[in-house]
Amino acid sequence: MTPSPELHTTSTFAASAVVVFVLQILKKWQKIPWINQESAKLNRVLAVVLSGISALGVTWVFTPAVNGGHVITITIPSLVAIVGAAWIWLKSFAIQEWIYQSSVTKDGSAPKP
Repeated sequence: MTPSPELHTTSTFAASAVVVFVLQILKKWQKIPWINQESAKLNRVLAVVLSGISALGVTWVFTPAVNGGHVITITIPSLVAIVGAAWIWLKSFAIQEWIYQSSVTKDGSAPKP
């Protein structure tokens, strides 16, 4: 069964949200002092690299199976598909940046409800 485009879109959006979440945790983690609120250039490089991992087409879809179990499908594209993934990488980074800009205040904390 081939996963639908909707599942891939959801997967890309979810991966972008997870990257933003993980980067925020890393900024506050004392064991990695070189990643913090003031390391803007390093944070940007990490964001670009992490968005590329999901955008290059390495995707996963977790779906329920008929027998009550679950199936995880991991798709790794061909080299030709990876070469064409630059546009997708840009879109993924844009989604990630949008999530970050809309969910984190300028002081690095989550916005108050």
